Amino acid sequence: MAIKPRTKGKSYSSRSAGPQWFNIFGFRQSKYGTCKFLSIITTFVCILYVFSSRFYPISHSAGVSYPPSHGLYIHEIPASSRLIFPRIEHAPLLKEVTVRSLYTTRTELDGSKRLVLKPEENAMTDEEKKKTTDQILLVKHSFLDHGKLVYRRNNDVPEVVVVTLIDFENYDSETVIQIVQNRVDYAQKHQYGVYIRWIQEFLPALENQNLAESYDFIKPLMIRAAMHAFPTAKYIHFVDQDALLMNLDLSLQKYLLDPRILDLALLKTFLL
Repeated sequence: MAIKPRTKGKSYSSRSAGPQWFNIFGFRQSKYGTCKFLSIITTFVCILYVFSSRFYPISHSAGVSYPPSHGLYIHEIPASSRLIFPRIEHAPLLKEVTVRSLYTTRTELDGSKRLVLKPEENAMTDEEKKKTTDQILLVKHSFLDHGKLVYRRNNDVPEVVVVTLIDFENYDSETVIQIVQNRVDYAQKHQYGVYIRWIQEFLPALENQNLAESYDFIKPLMIRAAMHAFPTAKYIHFVDQDALLMNLDLSLQKYLLDPRILDLALLKTFLL
């Protein structure tokens, strides 16, 4: 005896539960209807792409031009010597005019005052220096233009650059001269480069513009500036202004940079 279903009517077919939305747009469930539907979708996507690229153009990396790299200043001065150091004889006058007079002061919303650097400012030309009789103005521009010096000569590239920060506010002129002369003598003996800057040159780049509290933050800024000024140098050797190089005959390559000596020094450090 055959078993009949309880409900009468048409039997359930999986075909009848198919995509009814396909028939809403008037397409038949056939190969022709499917192709027609896909062609309309493709046309719509193409039109959308054309309009989007017209109103929101996509920038290609091949057509993008970037400005040349620079330090704190945009306009730079090519240095004629690999011994770069400031005019030490200006130290007394710089101390007299104070750091606040060397920069532009900006008043913040909270009432505090900050020193502001003008990176787009051009260096003072030789003609302008000859026409200027204001000694304070000459010293000020010498201070600001010193940070624009970069060494780009290819025929005399130093492998090592000795870097030092000097302070005209807390050190007298004789001490500063002794520090700079010590670095220059050592560098000339081993054909190194020298990069010395006033520590006050980096004040506008600091969040906390207090030298006593931010001295350790100036060191990486100084090293980065030295790397930009001497881009082909292999080693940047920072020597604090409180230190003197006593034995000028010792080269950094033999005393410090030799892999065997460096390994022994590291091993000794770990053992201690």
